Amino acid sequence: MSLLSSPPADPILARTGRDAEGDADDAKDKPGSLLPVLRAIPKSAYENPTWKGLAYFGRDLVVYAAVVAGLIAFDHPLVVIALWVLAALAVSALFIVGHDSAHEALFKSRRLNSIIGHLSMLPAWHVYEGWALGHNRIHHKYTVRQGMDFVWHPYTVRQWRKMSRFQRLRHRLEWSWVGAGVYYTREIWWHKMMVGRPPARWVKPIRRDRIIINSWIAVTCSVLAAVGYAAAGIGGALLAAAVGYADELGLAYVIAGVATGGRDANRFLARLGFAPLVLRRIAPVGALRRTLGLVDALGGGRQVPRRRPGARGLPAVRAARRFP
Repeated sequence: MSLLSSPPADPILARTGRDAEGDADDAKDKPGSLLPVLRAIPKSAYENPTWKGLAYFGRDLVVYAAVVAGLIAFDHPLVVIALWVLAALAVSALFIVGHDSAHEALFKSRRLNSIIGHLSMLPAWHVYEGWALGHNRIHHKYTVRQGMDFVWHPYTVRQWRKMSRFQRLRHRLEWSWVGAGVYYTREIWWHKMMVGRPPARWVKPIRRDRIIINSWIAVTCSVLAAVGYAAAGIGGALLAAAVGYADELGLAYVIAGVATGGRDANRFLARLGFAPLVLRRIAPVGALRRTLGLVDALGGGRQVPRRRPGARGLPAVRAARRFP
């Protein structure tokens, strides 16, 4: 349900010219009339101050930017899955802002509706003018009308029999509860918005918005790829140099040392095929002296145990056994 910039005109009053206290009251009882519903909506529901629409847009934009930054910064599977869910919610929230802007209900200014609507639909890769045509002019005007509205209309028995096995399988998928997104992506987003041929008077604005969307996709994907390369590019370059040096020396293995808390580095090396080898531990020399009860470097404490001169150590014992 979207916001409206002003109370809707009474369709019966507009058609007949009768006032609200006349015969229009009789129309309330007609089956299917929406007049009782429309008149029950308070006038406050139609208020759309500019600050509120900008606040909705700013809030959702901040959440979207934070989620994208989180996806760049973290690579733990559980964190990434949680951020995916938040990203879907953020993109959907921005899309709702764009939806209300397309209805020219978010702001009183048509120009501001267009600007915010275009920006809000960028994360969802939606052609703004294509959406306005298909949703406002077709879907709302010809809802579920066969041959007009392309949103969920049934096939006849004859159409079903003419379908190939693949088309029937696709139809079953798209009409299931898990296939709504598949249908929307194929039929509405791709065929209607991205590549479909619009009416003559809509060709120019839709073509412009398609260029905007395609440019947005290309730029954002390139930027994210560059960020990902920069994050792992230095390590990759160092390992490439190490491999080249190992080839020169005829070595079969490359060993990399990673700090115990370096989870990102460990995952990076694991993706490249590095397997765990040894676990190294470190301790200060002074701490080891105190733990082992050895003499301090400045004197004092217990003396370091020494072997007696001429004492036969373990190597000497082994040699004596070997050569009596």
